[in-house]
Amino acid sequence: MGTTKPQSSGSPAEAILSLARQHGISYRETGYDVLAEQITRLSGDTVKLDPVELLLVELERSGCIGGEEVTLLHVAYLRCVKYAPDVRP
Repeated sequence: MGTTKPQSSGSPAEAILSLARQHGISYRETGYDVLAEQITRLSGDTVKLDPVELLLVELERSGCIGGEEVTLLHVAYLRCVKYAPDVRP
């Protein structure tokens, strides 16, 4: 699985969006996504990914970035959302 470094030096969201544009990636829901949502709902949890997080899922699925890079980008993105919510696209 090859990794590609983001071309953006801005926020994590900008880096994720840039990677998706660079690779022509958009999120497409799969049957596994629907199943995961149902299992989560039945367990009493509420997990709702936003559009930027869904792009991260698709970037990993497509092999554009690896698990370690997904984790680093996701953590940076969540920190940004938590501590600087005005930075979100």
